[in-house]
Amino acid sequence: MEQQRLEQALIRKYLLKDLDENGQENLEQRLLTDEEFLEEVSIAQSELVDEYLSDSLSAAERQNFEKHFLSTPRRLQKLQMARSLDRYLEERAGPLSTSATTAPHFPIPTRRNLTIVLSLAAVVALLMGGYVVTEVIKRRISNDKIIEAQKRRAALESELADLNHSTNGSPQGNLAVLPLTLKPILVREAGEIRNVDVFQSRSLIVLQLELTADTYESYQASLQTNDDVELAAVYDLKTMTLSNGKLLMLKLPAWLIEPGDYQVRLRGVLSGQQEDVGLFPFRITRK
Repeated sequence: MEQQRLEQALIRKYLLKDLDENGQENLEQRLLTDEEFLEEVSIAQSELVDEYLSDSLSAAERQNFEKHFLSTPRRLQKLQMARSLDRYLEERAGPLSTSATTAPHFPIPTRRNLTIVLSLAAVVALLMGGYVVTEVIKRRISNDKIIEAQKRRAALESELADLNHSTNGSPQGNLAVLPLTLKPILVREAGEIRNVDVFQSRSLIVLQLELTADTYESYQASLQTNDDVELAAVYDLKTMTLSNGKLLMLKLPAWLIEPGDYQVRLRGVLSGQQEDVGLFPFRITRK
């Protein structure tokens, strides 16, 4: 009995996202292999809905319920069904109570009894459709994608740091160098996007960013998609002085960047403070 009580408390914490990351993952692993446990989780879902509608949850539990438990369309639908059932029972209870002296007595169905029936039906539907399992798998796939994206960002940032802070000043290995000169545009200003054509995978894209002024100690360049999603950043960049002004060189590894539209958001650093310098949009194509 004590073990069952502890398990129910664990399931409750899982549904309210009140477990740590390891606890969540361990419980999800069990959902994939234990059908009886899957049924207990489904019943616990209905009980949480019941407690929410009857204001039996604590303030913290109610907050977690609204923030985490109602994060899927199926659970929102279950809550709406339960609310509709409550309204139906309230409407039926009124007429039956006024005619109790003349009509034969029939027990009014309680919400608890109907909730049990609905819970059993929900369990059958969940077991047949594999909804909970599907949600677990979706979350795992989503986590895998996040981890993969983090790995790609780390690899790109590491390569950017190596290329742009190399002591010998020239790219290592047998790389095709692809220069592209870019002028800054104002934030969100429409401008011409210049192309760089990559004709072999081991190519080094060298962006030559023209600056109208140079009043900063160093620069930070953020490589972004054209919808402002940052892919990587490189820090402590220095400018070069040319006859016609200042130029900042940014080397990009073409073998780590897919074809598409990108932009470099350049920020100047002065006394520890950062200021936007401008955007440098460009497009990568492959021959």
